[in-house]
Amino acid sequence: ANYYPINSAISVVDTLSGHGFTVLNDRSQGGSVLREGRIELMIDRRLFADDDKGVEEALNETDANGKPLPVHIHNIWLLEKDHQNFSEENGYSKIKMAQRRLSSNSDMTIARKNAMANFDESQIESLSASNGNLYTQVYPVALDEIIIRVENPEDWYTAPSMQYICFNITEIADDLYAQANNYNHPSSISIQEVTLTASETVEEREAHRITWNIEGEEFPTKIEKKENALYRQEMRTFR
Repeated sequence: ANYYPINSAISVVDTLSGHGFTVLNDRSQGGSVLREGRIELMIDRRLFADDDKGVEEALNETDANGKPLPVHIHNIWLLEKDHQNFSEENGYSKIKMAQRRLSSNSDMTIARKNAMANFDESQIESLSASNGNLYTQVYPVALDEIIIRVENPEDWYTAPSMQYICFNITEIADDLYAQANNYNHPSSISIQEVTLTASETVEEREAHRITWNIEGEEFPTKIEKKENALYRQEMRTFR
C-alpha cells in the first residue's frame, strides 16, 4: 500500500520555496505521503477479522475489560523555512538535533558499579552529549579507562553540502579527564581506535579481514578517508 518503515523521521519539502515539514517519531511506524503535502503515520494497526496472512486470528489486542490497548507515542513536528540553508550556515541540521532530543529520553548507559570511581552518574550523562553535529557518548570500562564513541548523524538530506566534520579525539579525552578530576589534566593519555563493539582494535580487524577476489570483475578500490574526520552517518569508537 506504498507504506514504508519510518524509523526516525519523515519529511515533505516544497521544491519552490524550500519550506519543509518533518515528523519525528520515537519508534518505528508505517508511514507515507500518499497525497501531495500530506504525511500519514500509522499509530496502531487493528483488525477485527483474520487477514489470512498466517496468524489465523484477528489482530485485535484488548485489555482485561475488552477495550483496545492504548498506544502512547511521542512525536516532534518541525517546520523549517529552508533546512538546507540552515545546515550550510550552521554546520548542523535542526532535524538531527531534534532527533537527538527525542532519543535522549531512552538513552541509557550501563556500566559495572565502581567501574570508574572518578565519575558519577550525573557526570556521565552530561559528558554524553552533542556539540553541534558531533555526538559524543561515554562508557566507563575500568578505573581510568573509558570508551568514547563519536558520531556524525547528518545525511545527504539534512546536510547535502557537508561531506565530513573534523574532530580531535585527544582533546576530547583530555577534556573528559579534566572534568572528572577537578579540572586537572592528565600527564599522558593512551588512545586506541577500536571496532564499534570495542571487541578488538581497528588494526586487529584489518589484519584478518577477508578480501574477495572475483573473477571477471574489478574489486572496488578502498576509499581513503581523513584520519580525524567523521563522514556522514559514520560512527567511530576509541578506548
